[in-house]
Amino acid sequence: MAEADPSSFLGDPLTQISRLERRNLLIASTVGLLIGHVGLVPTRISALGLEFNTPEQNAFLILFALVVAYMVFAFAIYATADFFVWRKLYYDYRVAMEREASNCTLEDQRADDEVHQSVSPIYWYWQKAPVVAWLRVVIEFILPLCIGIYTAAMLVLRTWLP
Repeated sequence: MAEADPSSFLGDPLTQISRLERRNLLIASTVGLLIGHVGLVPTRISALGLEFNTPEQNAFLILFALVVAYMVFAFAIYATADFFVWRKLYYDYRVAMEREASNCTLEDQRADDEVHQSVSPIYWYWQKAPVVAWLRVVIEFILPLCIGIYTAAMLVLRTWLP
């Protein structure tokens, strides 16, 4: 029987479409943060011949907040599907570990001990893999959503606060 291996859930948890949505969300959030925190609200777009007074600037902020909110929503949908797949891989790994533990005989343990006498074991791999995987979930899934939500909220609040 094949040994349970954490590499199944340590791989890239995002599909290509989710990664593109995440990138777009982070780019829009960065621009939104520049607009909101630094005050880089455009007063004129020369190429289109547009001039923005204060009411139009507020409308621009609201429109940009809606764009960021849409990107948060789109990424959340794609990322949720990817998270479910990742979570299933993690579940399958834990089930396989339980099966191995319950099916391990004394003879299997002796054979493992003989192998580990000549090759140093890598217990850290099995112990740390779940921690690394969950940290990756935070970085890949949760952090972009938090940044996007914060950006959209900050842009809307900027229209009410001077």
